[in-house]
Amino acid sequence: MSDNIEYFKASLPIAALVGVVVGAFLNSRLQRKDKIREHLFTYKIKSYMEIARIITETMSGMEKIRNSYYARRDGDNFFLIYDKLKDTISEQSLLISQNTKSDINELFISLQNVYDSEIWKKDYDIRILIYTSALSDCKKFLLKLQNDIGFVN
Repeated sequence: MSDNIEYFKASLPIAALVGVVVGAFLNSRLQRKDKIREHLFTYKIKSYMEIARIITETMSGMEKIRNSYYARRDGDNFFLIYDKLKDTISEQSLLISQNTKSDINELFISLQNVYDSEIWKKDYDIRILIYTSALSDCKKFLLKLQNDIGFVN
């Protein structure tokens, strides 16, 4: 019995040392994962900022076009605005969450209506309504984008 106690006393410092080494190893792995997660979140924020910038730029262009329709004249080229938006979003798509991808698809459906109205040269009043609806959808998308990164009003 006393031999068991002696073994226990002798193994106690070794067990403590093993515990410290295992704890340090696990801690370093967790710190590394947290650092990677933090870097990825930083890139995600930059990506979302770029998407928000291009959506805002798209809205500005669409408002100019819509305002020209009030004067019954054609405005800038929506196709260039649309292509620039698609290119930017496809460049930033790596770090976009599934919810945001779904929201982007909904936005593109709305913008496709604008695209179609331009192709078919619909009446100015109809195009004004379509642009107004698409602008509203862009604003909703920006709010969803803010919520996705944790910015809650």
